[in-house]
Amino acid sequence: MQLPPEIWLDILDLTADSELFKVESVNRIFYGCALDRRYRHIQLHDKFILSGIIDKLDSDYFVLHKRVKSLEIYPHLMLSAMWKGIPDFLGVTVSKAWVFPVHIFSKSGLTLPSMPPLSSISGAMEGHFMTTMAKFTALKEIKVTWTQNPNEDGACFSVLNILWPVLFRNLVTLNLRTMPIEIVDCLSESISTLTHVKYLTLSFEYNFATSTLEVAEALVRIAKSVNCLAGSLRSLSISGFGNFDFSPFYDVLEEFPHLSKFVHIGTFGPEYMNDPAGFKRFLMSHSSIRHLILPAPGNSAFTSVDSWLQTCFEGIRLPNLRTLELSLSYISSSGNSLPLLLAHITETVDTIESFSITGCRIPQTDLELVLQLLTGLSLKSVKLEVLVLDPALMDLFAKYLPDLETLDLTYRWVCSTPGNMNTSFVEEMERRFYPKWKLYEAHLESSDYCANANENLAYQKAISRCAPRMV
Repeated sequence: MQLPPEIWLDILDLTADSELFKVESVNRIFYGCALDRRYRHIQLHDKFILSGIIDKLDSDYFVLHKRVKSLEIYPHLMLSAMWKGIPDFLGVTVSKAWVFPVHIFSKSGLTLPSMPPLSSISGAMEGHFMTTMAKFTALKEIKVTWTQNPNEDGACFSVLNILWPVLFRNLVTLNLRTMPIEIVDCLSESISTLTHVKYLTLSFEYNFATSTLEVAEALVRIAKSVNCLAGSLRSLSISGFGNFDFSPFYDVLEEFPHLSKFVHIGTFGPEYMNDPAGFKRFLMSHSSIRHLILPAPGNSAFTSVDSWLQTCFEGIRLPNLRTLELSLSYISSSGNSLPLLLAHITETVDTIESFSITGCRIPQTDLELVLQLLTGLSLKSVKLEVLVLDPALMDLFAKYLPDLETLDLTYRWVCSTPGNMNTSFVEEMERRFYPKWKLYEAHLESSDYCANANENLAYQKAISRCAPRMV
């Protein structure tokens, strides 16, 4: 039976990838979409995947070469795959497996034979592998993820240096995750040549064997490379986990005229940014930022968090800011830094429409303090994680955020009202109605994987009956 293309496309939207591949022969649209989904994102970490992609592109070049949009590389695994794959690419049959004598075992584990030089690997694979990489003409995104094996970092960058010349042409998104700080030099020059990159993510891993001076010098060099992307960069994400001082990085970072999203996660606060002047200058020079993500600063024994935040945000104007996300791993019930951070931001910014806190479950006492700070904003959307879903919680939202339109809550437990432990959440919400609350959409999710989905739906319906626009 012939169906209009619009109906086939509607069917595609409701079909999972696994099922789509089973019925790809039903219709030409199905076949093309199945190929798009199968090859749009490729992970290079195994010799069999590597050889399979090469063979497939060689046989169906005109069908596949424009379908690969995203490439994910694991340098250590990639290096191992290339090393193991040399005999295959050279046409050599390996019939004898590795045999490890007892004497090569040490207290730290198995000691493997050393790898051959990268020059021999690149030379052996140049005919197939490099030619295949050059065929990814539609590639827009590259993700590189390092594993925790510092002994191989140098070799891994050698692999990447082989790939950069043939992959960077039309690159729009570059994501470098868990990058060892001590080997930033190997990438600095390469990043500066990616003149079309709009979305850049840099995640640094700290090595305690690296001195503070070496870390500072590495951050300065990577910042200078990022400055070369000023003409195209729209989104910049910086994260570091360990004893980082990001002051040198922000001191060197220049202006990006088109920047609309800025993310700094991980280490943040007086102990991790001794001099926040560069960070403040960076924010002040980017009034175009619409989306800001920051972590709550950690406490310091030597510097007041409040005074440090005042230095960071005093006088800052972000007239275009619409989305604010704050993150942390834990929030206590008293004296924490999240309300301080929020207070300093909301003192100077009143244009926020969407607000969220991720990475923590907020007690009700802290939530009321947070909502009080948000009262002066015209918030349309809020996303939070709370400890207990309680009717009193809804009272707070209706009281402090009457103009709220979308509420997204993740909860851990459901509690009845104080003094009446036999009253369920649903029954208690049936007695409530907020005539001035403009809530239009509510989404609830339990963080307990054993939670009952029907009960969660009942809680959601109970909330919907309390707001005029949802009835």
